[in-house]
Amino acid sequence: METLNQIIKNSSGNELKKYSLIYVRLNDSLTKVKQIAKNQFAKIRYDASKVNEENTNLKLEEERTHNKNIVLSLSLLSLFFGYPALLLIQSKHKREKLLTSYTTETRIAKIV
Repeated sequence: METLNQIIKNSSGNELKKYSLIYVRLNDSLTKVKQIAKNQFAKIRYDASKVNEENTNLKLEEERTHNKNIVLSLSLLSLFFGYPALLLIQSKHKREKLLTSYTTETRIAKIV
């Protein structure tokens, strides 16, 4: 391109026209190739960012599913261990209530 530019500066008449047309055609071709390369690079970058975004979305979805499974497991474990504990506490409370009632009734019976 630089060489053609120098030739154009040093020529005149028909040679100037001939070299000018070659310069314009060559310049257009180079510009077109550069633009195609830019577009391909932009497409590759866009596709890569799209893939990264999809991977991120998949990871987030997997993490949400994992968290839901953990919450469900913990809920089931607390139900499994919590219900018998609740029954034990209720029966202990009932026994204490009966013992208090028995103690009170025996005390009243001794007074009478």
